[in-house]
Amino acid sequence: MVKHPDVRILVKHGLLSEIEGLFLSQHMRRESDNLVSALAMAGFKDASPFLEALGQEKSQETAARRDFLVNPLVADMTFNTFVQANSYLAAVELVLRVCRDSPFKSNLSFIYGRAGFGKTHLLNATYHDMTRFHPERNTVFVNMLDLAVALIRANRREVRSEFIDFLSRIDTLLIDDVQFCEASSQLQADLLEVIERQLEQAQHRLIFSCDVKPGELQLTVDRLKSAMEKMATAELKPPDKVEREQMVLRFAGGAGLPAEVRSYIAENITENIRELKAAAIQLVAVARGLGKETYLELAKEVVSLVTGSAQQKPEIGGGEPKVMADETDPGANHHSQLLKQIVHAAESSAEHTLANQIILSRTIERLSRDKSAANRPLVAGLQIALQAVREGDLATASKLMRSCEMNTKQRPSPSIAVAESEGDSKLPLHRMG
Repeated sequence: MVKHPDVRILVKHGLLSEIEGLFLSQHMRRESDNLVSALAMAGFKDASPFLEALGQEKSQETAARRDFLVNPLVADMTFNTFVQANSYLAAVELVLRVCRDSPFKSNLSFIYGRAGFGKTHLLNATYHDMTRFHPERNTVFVNMLDLAVALIRANRREVRSEFIDFLSRIDTLLIDDVQFCEASSQLQADLLEVIERQLEQAQHRLIFSCDVKPGELQLTVDRLKSAMEKMATAELKPPDKVEREQMVLRFAGGAGLPAEVRSYIAENITENIRELKAAAIQLVAVARGLGKETYLELAKEVVSLVTGSAQQKPEIGGGEPKVMADETDPGANHHSQLLKQIVHAAESSAEHTLANQIILSRTIERLSRDKSAANRPLVAGLQIALQAVREGDLATASKLMRSCEMNTKQRPSPSIAVAESEGDSKLPLHRMG
């Protein structure tokens, strides 16, 4: 990832996202490490916040010994730790061919499967193998949410064409959760241009991961849909019950779980391997904490907690369980009104950011309950807006919110009120959640 020490400091301080740090590093090389000139070429008109951050960091004696890199990668997500299932073989083989630099009919690959099936793990594993066995290749892993925000900001800084060119020159580009491009036609057009430029480079590799197959994406740019449907495609399918039981044993760290407990977890968590892992780990931890064996009743409680299937939730202070308020309950509107009051009462950009994160998260959660495909672009747009809010970029978030409202007949939620403060387009990108 980012190697230039000054740029790593700027990423660490939240002034750049990881992908923007790579973009700036490219200009640093061209400008012989002249930061001011590199920033100007990258579209940043005011260098003072960046120079101030460098001055603060370099004034500390321990600065040179720190690792400033904000790395989205997970170190233990390798091929060795990836769960084994017959239904995963095609997807694993597809990405391994990239790592082995095997001949391809196409240099574009598309991995899809439901949430929690290991798509992010596979892309992490691909990155680790590529950087280990092919260090001469420039390999970049980025989530579509981060890439979307970076593309929007590049357009605002009037360096879109150069940023697209930078992405297109990456030897191996791995983009996770590409379904978030559904949020806008502009993002789809940007992605199409990257694909077309990548196709011009025979040795380049581009891998997407997605929650749905290419033909099910809600895209407004027909050429992008056509390009994705021509990619080498593999699906991560649900493992069978026997394989899920074996996974439970592995996730439990070798703990001797009774057969009935393994069977119960495998039967009741079938569509999300992350939940399967969480249930196994939590079951062992709770059982040890209570000094009990892993009884079936305890397993049932843990599965309900992990999957969210429990209908009641006890208060922290004890007492009788109370049924959680539902969105259909008229009383639940009280929370929306309260959140709006929080936004309007906020006295600083930090308070605005936190309030808007809560509002957007609640709205996304509510809309996500509706599994209709037509609703996905709206959810994607709100997710990108939330990512922008988390990075302190309220100007981008507000622009996305207005776009969501214009492109839908129904407003996303009466509780949404992303607030912009003066000068917020240059707020630091401190992640608050």
